[in-house]
Amino acid sequence: MSLFKRKPKIIRGHAFSEYQINRKKGRQIGFIAISSIAILTAIILPIYSCATTTKEGYQDYSFKYWNECESLNKLKTFVRETVTPGNKNYVPKIDRIATFDMDGTLFGERSPIYLEWMLYNDYYTKMSSDDHRKTDQVPVPNEFEGASPESRVGVTPEQVNDAIVEFMKSRKDSPVIDDPSHERKVSLEMGEAYVGAQLFSEIPVLDYQAMVDEYLKQDAACFNNLKYKDMFYKPMIEVVEYLQQNNFDVYVVSGTDRFMVRTIIQKHLNIPSNKIIGMDVSLYREGGNVIRGKDLKYKNVKEVKVELIAQEICNWPILSFGNSSGDVPMHDFTLSNPYYHHLAFMNVADDLEREFGYTEKELEERTRDWDRFEQFSMKKDWKTIYGDNVTIIPEPK
Repeated sequence: MSLFKRKPKIIRGHAFSEYQINRKKGRQIGFIAISSIAILTAIILPIYSCATTTKEGYQDYSFKYWNECESLNKLKTFVRETVTPGNKNYVPKIDRIATFDMDGTLFGERSPIYLEWMLYNDYYTKMSSDDHRKTDQVPVPNEFEGASPESRVGVTPEQVNDAIVEFMKSRKDSPVIDDPSHERKVSLEMGEAYVGAQLFSEIPVLDYQAMVDEYLKQDAACFNNLKYKDMFYKPMIEVVEYLQQNNFDVYVVSGTDRFMVRTIIQKHLNIPSNKIIGMDVSLYREGGNVIRGKDLKYKNVKEVKVELIAQEICNWPILSFGNSSGDVPMHDFTLSNPYYHHLAFMNVADDLEREFGYTEKELEERTRDWDRFEQFSMKKDWKTIYGDNVTIIPEPK
């Protein structure tokens, strides 16, 4: 009979006595159980708490890939004040949000171009030879200033492929696709996003990620002793680890395909997939598989980054890291945080010996336009970029 049963079981007229006996036994066993739980709680709970609770307060970090520099010292001071209870700039754990761009911020941007574009180029070549894909024009937004929102430019996968090939040969900045039939131009970035959505459509998400994972095993095209999967900036890996050690929630907010970013990031960084925001295409379910659709939902650059931070993180960043104009709105959003102290950093690709950096003109423009942000100099601030044994293959003259 259950010790906690209130209704007595009637057995040969002895229901009441049986209930009393069980109730007495229940009190005895209950007292023993409660006492045991109390003792175990007193002993085990403090041990469990120490094992599972991240220590509050500032946790120092040994930055072995950095030179002594003002920008890193500013970050350290910011973090120290942010995590120290009682400091005027203290921020509760729940509000310690740091957002990172990926390409050019955490991961190499040029080898000789975005990894996403190179995968597009290789896959397009394969699919064209197999004659599996249509080459119809795909409408993309017209990017001319002052153009009406209704304007659309039609580009084809062939045009995007040709532009990628030309760009790989020249490695010039801001490539565009000419469309003589419309007398318009569209950036390669947007052209690749729209036709890329169609090119990789009808593929299960897991198969797409396996394709990316296999591609990452290749040697990086423009470097010696480097594979794509290892194209992380070692100094920036340290920044991520440092922030996580001090109880920051780290998010990656990238213009690259979300599922590609997830596959790349898991190689070196302890950032869960649900904290990765990227470009998205439509998805649909087919049986037990999630399939990539043909429609581009959004290219996660510029103002779109702010929209998605608001939608998916639901909190205001206090730290932001980027490297291009596509990250400026995210940085400005971070610097407009009305509740807490905040900082935004830009990686400046000024190292032409260890990385494919900017020209003098590009550097002048960027550093001038980014004067409201803190700046990391790859050349001056970083002891290494990919590792001392990695060297670049010089650009063609």
